[in-house]
Amino acid sequence: MDGIIREARLEDFEDVFALVLELRHHFGDGHKPIDSEVVRATYRRFLDHSDQYIYVAEVEGKIAGMLNVSVVESLYENRPSAYIDLLIVNSGYRGRGLGKRLMGEAFARAVERDCCEIGVDTTNDNEGAIRFYRAYGFGLSNIMFEKELE
Repeated sequence: MDGIIREARLEDFEDVFALVLELRHHFGDGHKPIDSEVVRATYRRFLDHSDQYIYVAEVEGKIAGMLNVSVVESLYENRPSAYIDLLIVNSGYRGRGLGKRLMGEAFARAVERDCCEIGVDTTNDNEGAIRFYRAYGFGLSNIMFEKELE
């Protein structure tokens, strides 16, 4: 296994943003405008927020993947829940175990924070992601409805 998994740093933003754009393109949202400075401000807040975790997979000095995990309190559960907001490995680096190692960080943070569950979503037709998540024991438990807001 090559590369390292580490916490994201401020200077990683441009590479992380490039991965976000790659993911948006993959899901067909590449045509929708996105303001890099707004994303940069959110990224800074996440780096400083105790309930947000951003990890990067670095291979030979290049950011090849990233993970964002949120820990949220629940009025329904007795304990917090973890949610994987973003998990992406650059298409040129897939198959090297980086996604698996990033997923390990997600589970480690969820256990460390005494979460009762960890969730992730993807589109119905993202067969590769569905296989990947099922391999980690994720099962279909809910239907998520989404409505785009202006």
